[in-house]
Formats: sequence, structure tokens, C-alpha cells
Amino acid sequence: MEFKSYQMHRMMRYTLLLLLLGLALAARGQERFDSLTLEKMHGMEMQLLAMGDSMISDSSETVRIRNAYLQIPVLVEILKIPGSFHYPFDSLRTISLTYAPDSGFRVFTWQFQLNSGRYRHLGAVQLNSDSLRLIPLFDASDFMESPEDSISGARKWYGAMYYKAMMQLSGDTAFYYFFGYDPNDPFSTRKLVEVMHFENGELILGARKFYFPERDSNLYQARFFIEYKKEASASLNFDDSRNMIIYDHLVPLNPLSEAGADRVPDGSYEGFTYKNGRWEHVSKVFHEAINEFDNPPVPQPVDFEKEKKDRLEQQKRHEKK
Repeated sequence: MEFKSYQMHRMMRYTLLLLLLGLALAARGQERFDSLTLEKMHGMEMQLLAMGDSMISDSSETVRIRNAYLQIPVLVEILKIPGSFHYPFDSLRTISLTYAPDSGFRVFTWQFQLNSGRYRHLGAVQLNSDSLRLIPLFDASDFMESPEDSISGARKWYGAMYYKAMMQLSGDTAFYYFFGYDPNDPFSTRKLVEVMHFENGELILGARKFYFPERDSNLYQARFFIEYKKEASASLNFDDSRNMIIYDHLVPLNPLSEAGADRVPDGSYEGFTYKNGRWEHVSKVFHEAINEFDNPPVPQPVDFEKEKKDRLEQQKRHEKK
């Protein structure tokens, strides 16, 4: 218990430090730009906002695609400005901006829908540098035969909109875990955990960090996915309080089907816990569940007669002393 309390204390201190560092960097970032530069950057951000709205809502596929790609040169123009890493892009709604926890880089991701109902993603990694260091990401998800096992570079990215990031050190290497959302197609939605790290300055996507001890094979997955029915809602996220990746347990509506489009949450949760430099699968995170006879949702009824008898016996023992 003392070790767990110590670990929790360290985690809270680390989280507070990151928060304070982020606030300090944001304040310093605004000080980096004079009023004319800030006005210019904000004006271009408004261009991105307008194109992003059209990318999402226009009825024409051609217009949606054009506006998705027209955002690239505008974004690059902003990022060319010295110190742009500290510009927060507060007004953007259609581009997701996710920071690595150590502020070493940040990732821009956005998406558009085709008339077929499928989605395409665009992305870029900006390194924390005074001069522009940008790594474009190329969505190759349609050509990845086994994305769970694929390890690649930026030109073979499984496209997604990122909504959270966390990191773990393994030896001298920092591994970054980005949680992403992929609307996929008209029938199913996917969420995933992408693993990133750098080798000799090169971005590597995917790492064999996900282990399932209940499986016969000792192979590790390079990234993790869940896929579920379009009308359903499922969670996949990192729980800071438990230091775990937790996600909805999915079951098929048709027991004979293995398709992701037939899967929905059943109210229970699976997850991964970090052990020995890897994420080890946990088949059941919470053991209290409603409608399970071995896990009653309320305490056992109080036996008042027994409590009264125990009190009388305790009183008699006390009187004898």
C-alpha cells in the first residue's frame, strides 16, 4: 500500500508539473509574437476555420476534398513563422491538435467524408523547434492488410483524429500513445491506440507493445483497435487514476458474426495495464456488475437480530471485567 501511495503521489506531482509547464509555455508563446504577427496568424487561422467548415458540411464531394487539401499550404504558412509551435490555434474546430505529454511535438489531424460514406484523414507532426520541422502523415489505412501488426513510417499512417496522448519510457526511449477516432464507413466506427517513437530522428509508427496473455501466441500487437456498430457508442481511453487503458467490451448482436459492424458494448470493460515495458491485457477491469449473482450491486441485508445478540454478548464480557 505504501508503494502504491508513493506511485500515486509521484503521478500527481508529474501531472501538476506538466500542467504548470503547459500554462507557462502558453503564456510565453503569446509573448513570442508581436501584435502584427499575431493578427496575421489569427487571420490565416480563420481561413482554416472557413475551409474546415466547408470540408465537413458541403454537399459536394469535390468541394469537401478540395477544402481538406487547401488547408495544407495555409497551415504550413502559419507554421513557418518562428516560434509557431507555441501558437495555440484556439479557434480551430475541424482540425484536432494533440500534444505529446512532454511537449516534444504536436500532431494535427483532420478528416473528410467521401460520397461512399468512407473517410480519409490528413495529418502532420510538428516538432518543438524554433524553425519549422514538420513531418507529413499519409493515410494508408485502406492498403494496410494487417494494421494491428504493421510497423512503418509517416508515409504509411493509419489515419485517425487524435483526441488524447500519453507516454511511457522504456529504457532510454519515449513511446507515445495517441488515442484516435476513425468514423471508418457507413456501417462501423473504429477507435485505436497508435504508438509513436523516434529512431535517429525518424518517426516510427507502431510498436509491439500490446500483449494478450490469454492467447496461445506470444506475438505482440503493434497498435490496438476496437470496431463497433455505427449506431453504438464505445469508449477507449487512458484512465489516469488507475494508470490503465480502458475500453468497452464489445459483443456481437448476431452470435455467428465476427464483423465489427455487428458489435456493441455490453456494459462491461476490458483494458491494459503496464507491466515490464508492455501493455498487458486485462479481460475484466471492474468486477462489480449489476445482474450478476456473484457480484450483487448492493450490500447484503443487515441482520439486526445478530447485531443485537453480538452487542449483548460484548456488554456481558465488559461487565465481567
